[in-house]
Amino acid sequence: MKKVKSNHDEIAKAEAAGQHVERSEPMVLITLYDRKTKRYTPPRIEATIDSAKRGLATAVNNAKPGESTLGDFPEDWTLYKIGTYNDREGVPAVHDLEFVCTADEVGVSTHNRQQMLDLASQGS
Repeated sequence: MKKVKSNHDEIAKAEAAGQHVERSEPMVLITLYDRKTKRYTPPRIEATIDSAKRGLATAVNNAKPGESTLGDFPEDWTLYKIGTYNDREGVPAVHDLEFVCTADEVGVSTHNRQQMLDLASQGS
């Protein structure tokens, strides 16, 4: 059997022709836990754990002071993997919480960022 690894349309044609199709890794379901409210955010789908961590770092690092509890208090937020998502079949698979990282491990709070900027401007 011929192996096919390509875009969605080519994969669908190969499957219809009875060919073996190499599937990519499933996407991941993630959630953030806020320890102050003791609540989880609604689940989100990310391509990989690394892309989820990058998105979290971007959210923390791009936040403006006072606009985001994620940016202001990253130590309160924890990223968890809660499952996978098969984007070919549209089917999620949920499992127990799996710790990934805390937001302050991947980003710098708005408060700390401002302190760094203040110190840098004093040295100029």
